Amino acid sequence: EEFLRARWTRGFIAFTELWAYYTRYPYLHRLRDKSVLIRALEESLFDVAFLDTGFALATGFDSITGDFLGLAVPLEETEFGPFDDKTLVVRPDLAVAQRKREHDERAKPPAVATVTPGPDPLPPPVVTPKPAPRKVVANATFTLRHVVDPSRDMSADLQTIAQEILALLRGADPDVLDITLTVEAQKADGFDPNTVRAVRQNAEDLGVANSRFGDL
Repeated sequence: EEFLRARWTRGFIAFTELWAYYTRYPYLHRLRDKSVLIRALEESLFDVAFLDTGFALATGFDSITGDFLGLAVPLEETEFGPFDDKTLVVRPDLAVAQRKREHDERAKPPAVATVTPGPDPLPPPVVTPKPAPRKVVANATFTLRHVVDPSRDMSADLQTIAQEILALLRGADPDVLDITLTVEAQKADGFDPNTVRAVRQNAEDLGVANSRFGDL
């Protein structure tokens, strides 16, 4: 998906993060449930064109070595699982590069140690490398929290924010633009059945995710 292109910047996407995108954004393909996504990821291991259009899978990432753990490259491995919160979807070029490094390491002849008698050498001085200074990018993030007054014309309020703020941010071609609408409503003696039924039906028709009525 074009929408997910920016998420490849770091080289991988967590399985749980990918599923959250499909449930949150209506312009992605609608999936019946999580099993459909799992089946698609399993079938990706048989994709002969995975270098151009596919991906690999992994069970984790070692931030120290920069290697993926439990790496499964399509056509080399055809089984993977289980899919859980540690599962990663890996960019194909990174997966192929790691597999080549692994093959090159196994092909190296074993090193033969040579011992030359002589005086005990002095231990080398311990040099502590200085951490590289962190580059600060000015104005790289933006967050907004706005409380809508339900007694006023809410549609006009939300439309103004969309036109005056969100349209400017989208026009700036951001790497990530996440917009989440949170609604909290409470009634001491509970909402009447007609309201509950109408709200649930409308939420379902609109494809709203994670909406529910609760008890006090």
